[in-house]
Amino acid sequence: MMTIRIHATKQTALQIDTAEPQIKNAEIQISNANTQITQTKQQNLFINRLAHRKEFFELLKTLKKEHSIIFANKIKIYHWLFPAHLLDPYNVNASENAKPYPLANLLAEYTKNHFL
Repeated sequence: MMTIRIHATKQTALQIDTAEPQIKNAEIQISNANTQITQTKQQNLFINRLAHRKEFFELLKTLKKEHSIIFANKIKIYHWLFPAHLLDPYNVNASENAKPYPLANLLAEYTKNHFL
């Protein structure tokens, strides 16, 4: 009976030793998946906000064309109507050494160059 118990204990120890690296690997995979999910959510939010902004400026163009309404400062109107879009957690960096460039500035420049 003692021999069986020693064998079972060795078997259990071997199984634990085998499982530990697999558990570590699973933890890394879960962490990577969580990072990818977070990045995907941020990308989706960015794309959705950019599309929203584009649609808004297209609407202003239509109002100008169809009703002769002229908006003096379209960007200020947009930020006044949608203040949450100004408070973005994003910073866009050209490189690791570059200074952070707030998303609001990037979007303002993009809009100015493409929609105004």
